[in-house]
Amino acid sequence: MKNKPLPALILFAILLSVFNHRCSVEESKKGYLEKILQNLEQIESASYYSYGKTTAPGDTSRMLPGKGKTFTKEYDNPGDPYIGSIFAHFEHDDTTRMRSYYDGVSRCRLDWDEKTFEVDSSFRDDLLPFRPIGPPFFNYAESIVRYALESNDSIKTEIADLGDSIRFTLTIYDKVVEFFGQPAYMDENYFKVNPGVERISIYDIWIDKRDNLPYRIKRHQPHNLSWRSVSDVVLNSNYPAEFRGTVYIPPDFVNRRGLKREVPPVMDLDGEQAPDWVLSDFNNNVFSLGDFKSKVLMIKFTGIGCGPCHLAIPFLKELVESYDADNFALVGIETWSEDLSALKNYFQNNELNFTFLNATDLVTQNYNVRGVPAFFIMDEKRGIRKIITGYGKGSTDEEIKNAIDNLL
Repeated sequence: MKNKPLPALILFAILLSVFNHRCSVEESKKGYLEKILQNLEQIESASYYSYGKTTAPGDTSRMLPGKGKTFTKEYDNPGDPYIGSIFAHFEHDDTTRMRSYYDGVSRCRLDWDEKTFEVDSSFRDDLLPFRPIGPPFFNYAESIVRYALESNDSIKTEIADLGDSIRFTLTIYDKVVEFFGQPAYMDENYFKVNPGVERISIYDIWIDKRDNLPYRIKRHQPHNLSWRSVSDVVLNSNYPAEFRGTVYIPPDFVNRRGLKREVPPVMDLDGEQAPDWVLSDFNNNVFSLGDFKSKVLMIKFTGIGCGPCHLAIPFLKELVESYDADNFALVGIETWSEDLSALKNYFQNNELNFTFLNATDLVTQNYNVRGVPAFFIMDEKRGIRKIITGYGKGSTDEEIKNAIDNLL
């Protein structure tokens, strides 16, 4: 027996009911996000302990105790059109020892081992439509929630009740979007997605039901993921009339700006031999420095969750292809993760065409690696002839290529 079609009036009523339900769900979701945004907007100052990690998809290695943990003070700064916040990071186990600060005009980093500090107020990155400075936690959460409410991009928002907390998920389709106070769109000028990898950004925010404020954020991009959590939060207790990060700089610290950086003798650029090493790749194949016989060898110390490291990959792959193997070889050495499956995923997902090894503490100490990316260019006798730290698209490419060509 065939089912009879529903009368038009009844069918219309059902569709209207479904439509109204969807509208009510969306309005309820919007109202909840507006409430969270309002709570975030009322934060003028906050201090808290934060901890987190930046890595590559597939990395299951655990965070070591104390690693990635800081004590942070952040202050609302609506006069700053970039980040919109002033903040300072301190040692988690000694909150009088500042690591770095950003005050809207300059940023400063302290090195407690060398007793030096460096203030940067030039901001060469002002040539970009955004200032690539990692914002503090609540500023970061506010930017994401505001975008979810105001953006006309193709997005999806979801809210899940987890009992004591709510998880808000923002999915951004066909775009790689970062948040540096304001949304920053990573187009082909700043970020290159490998063929076959979907351009999509996902942000998860966990919100405590007791105060309706975020306490954890997870960010998932095509090339890496990161998460941050906060605890022991104190709000609106010490908003300063004027923040001066310089008061946290000890009087015996030396300003590095304008001074030539001292390089340990083993890292001198006058032809000293590179420290030897024996390292393994993600398949436990063993390599030593002496295994590479090319006239010029470049080592790139990297991190699988490092944005500038990832930005350099297209150039490095082209660089390898542009030279004969007898003339030039490249070795990548991973310093951030010890998870072999994560290293393998990173190698395969980025289709690397050079050897990719796992670092040891000894090799990073011997090469004095304090940040990534770091490029060490060596001659045929493995004397270190050039060290380049950091990566700027175009300028660093030219500097690396010139150094290689001068040795061939």
